[in-house]
Amino acid sequence: MLKKSIRAIAFCLLAAVVLSGCSQSPMVPSGSASETAATAATAGPVTEPATTEPATTEPAATEPAATEPAVTEPSADPVTEQPEPATKVPEPVRYDEASRTYLVTGTDGYESLIFPAADNPGLLQVDDDDFTLIAGVQLLSRHNIDIPDGLPAFIARCGQSLSFLRSYLKENAGDAYPAAADLPVKWQFKSTIREGFKKNSERIAVDTTSIDHREFYWLTALMEKGNTGWEQLGYVWYLATCLDPYCELQRIPVIDPASDVLYTPVCVRAGLDSGVLAPSQFHTFYDAVARYAFENGLTHWGAVCESLPVTAEPVYSRVGSNKVNSGDGDLSAFMAASFVAWLDEQHGPAPLARFVFGQNTFEESFGTDYDTAFGAWKEWIIEQYPLP
Repeated sequence: MLKKSIRAIAFCLLAAVVLSGCSQSPMVPSGSASETAATAATAGPVTEPATTEPATTEPAATEPAATEPAVTEPSADPVTEQPEPATKVPEPVRYDEASRTYLVTGTDGYESLIFPAADNPGLLQVDDDDFTLIAGVQLLSRHNIDIPDGLPAFIARCGQSLSFLRSYLKENAGDAYPAAADLPVKWQFKSTIREGFKKNSERIAVDTTSIDHREFYWLTALMEKGNTGWEQLGYVWYLATCLDPYCELQRIPVIDPASDVLYTPVCVRAGLDSGVLAPSQFHTFYDAVARYAFENGLTHWGAVCESLPVTAEPVYSRVGSNKVNSGDGDLSAFMAASFVAWLDEQHGPAPLARFVFGQNTFEESFGTDYDTAFGAWKEWIIEQYPLP
C-alpha cells in the first residue's frame, strides 16, 4: 500500500514539472498563423493592378509545405495575380456643358453616332485621325443641318469628301500628285472668322463662314504658291462639284427653275428642272453660265465667280512669266470649270492634272495651244446651248 502511494506521488510531481516547462517556453513556427496575420495587418490591402507580364512569370509567394504549416486566413482570398484592367474607351460623343461643346472622337462610323440633347449648344468639335473640325452650331443650322440629328451625316460627309478627293488625285495625278494632299486638315466653320486658308509642313487650316466652301479652300491650298489662275480655280470647282459626291454645295439650291433671268432659261432648256444639282448637273450648270457670259461678256451681271475674270477672285495669284498670255482675263471661275471639264473629256484626267499642278505646259499636256483649244470649246458651248 505504501509503495503504491509513493509511486502515485512521484508520478504527480513529474507531471507538474513537465506542465510547468511547457507553459514557460512555447515553440512558435516562423510561418504560423499569428505571424502571418500580423504581417497582413501592417502591409494593407493589395491595390495596384497586375503587371502586363504573364501570370506564369511571377507565381504567388508560398512557403514549402514540408517546412511550414499551411496557413489559411478566414476572411481573405489567397493573393494571386489579377488580370490587367482594360483601357477605358472614350465615348465617341459627349457634351461638355461648361463650354457648350459637342466633342466627338473616332475615325469612321460617324453616321451611326447619337448626339445627346443639349440646351443651347454652341460648338461642334471633331478629332479624327485625318482632320479636325470645329463648327458653330448656329452656323450649321443656317446651312440646313438639323441640330443635333443632322450632325452625324455632316461629319461623315466631311471625312468622305476628303477621302474621295485624295483618292481621285492619287489615281489620276500621277507624279503631279501634290504632297500637301496628305497633310492633316483643320476645318473651322464660324461666323466670326476671316475667310481663307493656311498651309505649312504640318497641316492645312481652312477658315470659312460657309461650309459650302469646304472643298474649294482645301483644293486651292494644294496649288503651287503664286500660281492660282484660271486652270487651278476651274479645276477646283470641277473636282469639288462635278466629281465629288459629298460636296456640301450639292445640298442647297443653285438655280430657281421658275426664274427667267440670267442663265436660268439656258439651264432649264438643257434639262435642269431642280434647284439642287447632282454632280453631273453641275457640269451643265457651268456650261450654261459660260454660254450666258459669251453672250453678255464679263461685266459683273452676277456673282464674281460667274461674271468677272478670275483676276477678281480673292485667291487669284500669278507670278513671273505665268502672267503672260495666261488667259486669266478670258474666263470667270465658273467658265473655267466648264473649260476644264471639256479638257478632261477631250484629253483625260492625267494630262489635265499635270497641267494644273505645273508639271507640263498647256501644249505639252494637250498637244495644242491655248487659243486653239479655247476657240474649239467656245464653239462647242454656243452650239450645244442655244439661247431661248
